[in-house]
Amino acid sequence: MSPPTPSRVQAVLDGTGIVGGHGPYPPYSGSFYGQPGVHPNGEFLFELRPVEGLTIAANFGVGNNYIATQSYGWQHGYPLDLTQAYLEYCRGIFCMRAGREYETMGVETVRPDQRDFTIVSPNFSLMPFTRSMVSIGLVSDQATWRIGVSRGPDNIADTTRSPWGFTYFSYTGTKASFFTNFQAGPGEPGDARHVRINSDVGITYDPLPALRLGIYGLFSAEESPTSGWQYTAGGNFYLRARREGSPIAGVVRLGITHDDGLRAGTLTDLAQMSGGINVYAADWLQFRFQGDLLVSMNGSRPFDGQQVLPRATLQIIINPFAEF
Repeated sequence: MSPPTPSRVQAVLDGTGIVGGHGPYPPYSGSFYGQPGVHPNGEFLFELRPVEGLTIAANFGVGNNYIATQSYGWQHGYPLDLTQAYLEYCRGIFCMRAGREYETMGVETVRPDQRDFTIVSPNFSLMPFTRSMVSIGLVSDQATWRIGVSRGPDNIADTTRSPWGFTYFSYTGTKASFFTNFQAGPGEPGDARHVRINSDVGITYDPLPALRLGIYGLFSAEESPTSGWQYTAGGNFYLRARREGSPIAGVVRLGITHDDGLRAGTLTDLAQMSGGINVYAADWLQFRFQGDLLVSMNGSRPFDGQQVLPRATLQIIINPFAEF
């Protein structure tokens, strides 16, 4: 087990302005912030450690467009979006966890201050990342392996509410990191004929102190008696360059997504190109200026009747925290 760490309370506040189109857009358009204009959002994080080895964690988001596990934000009657609430107990390297959790999927997470891009990718939007579960595992400073059962994926594109099994492995080294996640279970509640499989893998590599490369891929498939096999697949490549000591980082991302209709409900083929700069004004303050282009590759026009969705964003992230 890692050395005991203090309890922590954080409040991640961000305001994102999006210019482009007249949303809201389909969930796979790749953004928690589905409407133009400036929308303040907040996520509050609690990690309490009353005794050695025990962690009590709770995360929830608020705001008009904080859309992680709910279909709509505050303005549609969902004032709180509970992304995590779990208990974890570790003795040595052996850990047990129960509750609701989200996993880091690729280079993007629910938390805006822990991802490099203001607009998340369609891959992230379509991949299940939140679940109610019970798990056991081995945890060290560099590696984590967990196995468990869950109630199935639970986010805006996937709510099965069925018993699932999952396993997760991650490793973090000096220059590289790796993770893989595998989940399987019924695709429909109480119907074992519908079998669904979700898997993804992410790799980062720092060839130079100022340069990080990342690759992320996902695959999800479901078999049913009526439609046979359907699948979702996609991948992202991203690059972040930040000279040591510099307050400015440049980010670039390229991605593709295919969905038979398993997640989005309709045939989807998308390409995404994103880029911009992030300004780290302080440990607790970031400014981001980024552009994003989402293109439908199969001739459909899902974005206000258009085939292409250009977006420009300005995001301010404030991340105060307290340890005790």
